[in-house]
Amino acid sequence: MIKLVVLLKRRTGMSLEEFADYWINVHGPLAAQVPGLRGYSISIAHAVPFSDDVSPWDGLVEMRFDDGDAMEAGLSSPAGIIATEDVENFAERRGLMLADETVIVPNDGDETSRHFGFADWQIPVLRH
Repeated sequence: MIKLVVLLKRRTGMSLEEFADYWINVHGPLAAQVPGLRGYSISIAHAVPFSDDVSPWDGLVEMRFDDGDAMEAGLSSPAGIIATEDVENFAERRGLMLADETVIVPNDGDETSRHFGFADWQIPVLRH
């Protein structure tokens, strides 16, 4: 399993509520059509009450694929291109990260730790 994490900053003039609504209700269904996508979860940023730090990001998405080849095929498919191009409708800046995931406290009741990772793999389709 490979995970692509994308950090997004909303478009200038767009409220956080508008950003979240568009991402969840318009972009999310587009992204869900990407072939080979095994998981897609959106996290919207909130102020941290015990900190004065302000995040440069308004949200992140985690996209899971079986492997790098499946990710490249999915993101370069017609549905992947449509979803990628749609990001410009609600975000003006993004950061990309491929991630190894080690689950310490599972959220599905499984009490075993798990590690999801990838080998040294290049992603030519994501270099814009």
